[in-house]
Amino acid sequence: MFVGKTFNPTIQKRSSEKGDSDVTVSDETTPLITPTTETKFSSKSENWLSVVTIEPIIFLQMFAIHLVQIISLNQFIDRICRVTMELPEDACANLTRNVESEEITSDVKIQVDGLASRFLMYRAVIESVTQIVISLFLGSWSDKHGRKILFVICASGYIVTSGLNVLLTYLPNLAPEYLLLASIPVAVTGGYTVLLLTSFSYIASVSTAKNRSVRYAFLEMSVYLGNPAGTFMGALIYKGSGFAGVYITEVGVLLMALIYAIVRIPDDSHRIKDSGNFCTELFNTAALKETFVSVFKKRENSKRMWIVLFILSLCLSMLTRFGPNNCMFLFTRFMFGWNEQEHSMLNTVDGILTMVGILLLSFGGLKLLKLEDSVAGLIASCGCLASNLVVAFVPGHTAASWLMYLAITFQMFGGMVSVPIRSMLSKIASGDELGKIFTFVACAQSIVPIFAGIMYSFIFISTEMQFPGAFSLLSAGFNFLIASTFAYCYFTRKKKPVLENIY
Repeated sequence: MFVGKTFNPTIQKRSSEKGDSDVTVSDETTPLITPTTETKFSSKSENWLSVVTIEPIIFLQMFAIHLVQIISLNQFIDRICRVTMELPEDACANLTRNVESEEITSDVKIQVDGLASRFLMYRAVIESVTQIVISLFLGSWSDKHGRKILFVICASGYIVTSGLNVLLTYLPNLAPEYLLLASIPVAVTGGYTVLLLTSFSYIASVSTAKNRSVRYAFLEMSVYLGNPAGTFMGALIYKGSGFAGVYITEVGVLLMALIYAIVRIPDDSHRIKDSGNFCTELFNTAALKETFVSVFKKRENSKRMWIVLFILSLCLSMLTRFGPNNCMFLFTRFMFGWNEQEHSMLNTVDGILTMVGILLLSFGGLKLLKLEDSVAGLIASCGCLASNLVVAFVPGHTAASWLMYLAITFQMFGGMVSVPIRSMLSKIASGDELGKIFTFVACAQSIVPIFAGIMYSFIFISTEMQFPGAFSLLSAGFNFLIASTFAYCYFTRKKKPVLENIY
């Protein structure tokens, strides 16, 4: 199996290209960083389970995040209805379940949905701004001090946030603004941004150039498996135990992730002996400068252009992934009268199809058929484009709701959009630059939710009555640009020497 070669430590080859002698070129059997700690932990076994390290952490944290995603939106709707608008409790209960009642008119629904969408936008801003600042310094710092501690800190932040959510649940008369306080611990510990940065940097450091795409596919599978599982279980727990039951379950799942990170992830902080003071090294402005230099410095064979193009494509991919999260539930409520159970079922099927798509395209496409990374990315992005168009123009009545399932079928390969991009990025850059480049990527992607939340929420609020699917048309435009990048990469690979080495 492919994992048999992943941990055979060999000596990295140095590029002899003129003017590019500082670049380390990984051959197809060489890890970018010799993974001695992981090798010891895995007993050098051929069994694929021996190389499973961070994937369970990602699954558990994604499960926890999506466990409360729709439920937290329902909590905003409930607080807005009861506290802000001072409507009867029975009427508000019907509103959260999307059940018709005399007190809840269509105008009231639109007003509540608009306020809820704004609160989601505020939460995105709170969680993203500090993450940008923190993650700017973490790339080069983690290259020196290891990545285990970042997994631990990230999980701890989510645990504190979920604990605050439990507390706020038992204070039902507080205004919806107070619910935003729970976002602060996640914001100051890095949240999703640091989780992504650490995960992809870790995989890049312990995998070979040949097998990196498949390792990234495993990581994406963990993300997409956690999404439907968490969404589905969240709806079930909410139906039986309410908001408190969901948030208490989230605490338990996150504690499992924290314990696993402490026990299972190898401690590689000793990699560099004299790495300096923790805080001094963390807020090292020279390292921050190195991060930007690594991305934008002039390189031979148009490497800088391709690095920037790939980073832009990753950001657009994040826009299409996270932007609709702020309005898709509200969209299905408005178009088809769905409640959280029906929407959760759609998300569950979407996650299962995405996992199947990742398996088919990674093992069937990349491994067996030897598809180039750019071809795999083109297939995935074109499927997402078709899905966006279906959602944009779906008729607004219950009988047409099956088209939402057609849309998620089209985008079943969507989980593979970012995999080939990250793989190609890691093959262009040298091993000692990866932490810095992935830091820049993570920072850029942490800015994306802010703009995505504002952009998609504003579009949905502005067009809900005239063209509810307008936000999906925006996603279609972004996916067209991503597909164009993959197509350009494929058709110019023979003319660009740098591209011949990234497949």
